[in-house]
Amino acid sequence: MAMSVCKRDGFPLVEIGGQLQCVAEFLNHCLGLEPIVDVAQRDKTLYYIFENGHELPLLCYCCNEPLACDNVSAEREKIRGLFLKSMIWDNEIVDGREVIDFRLELTSPTRKNDVLQVQTSVLSASRLIHPTTCAYKDQVLAASSRRRHRRH
Repeated sequence: MAMSVCKRDGFPLVEIGGQLQCVAEFLNHCLGLEPIVDVAQRDKTLYYIFENGHELPLLCYCCNEPLACDNVSAEREKIRGLFLKSMIWDNEIVDGREVIDFRLELTSPTRKNDVLQVQTSVLSASRLIHPTTCAYKDQVLAASSRRRHRRH
């Protein structure tokens, strides 16, 4: 199965709000250069919480299951204050199937050359929690409502 990629930058396209979106453009719009102010674990899923109110769930890149953390306090200490600088991806074969190895590159405002890579699924973007002030919030809610109505 051929994966669709963005014509502008070559990143994978992911269904968000019922439409295919470039994962990099979408995450950059919502999270780019926003500091991470907290780390939380809810329902066995680890979330990075950004200053602008977005909450990014971390999912396993190969199975899309939630990533949990044994020591949230240590993760919070390591991640808080970093911001999304860039993203990278590549195809990888895991258990005989092709998956997207997607990584967030986080850095510090004071040490921009020190980059921490965090591996997650591109589907983390489709599960991003948006604050009420985000332009994407209504789009995602409308698509969610359409999906609920189709199930009946």
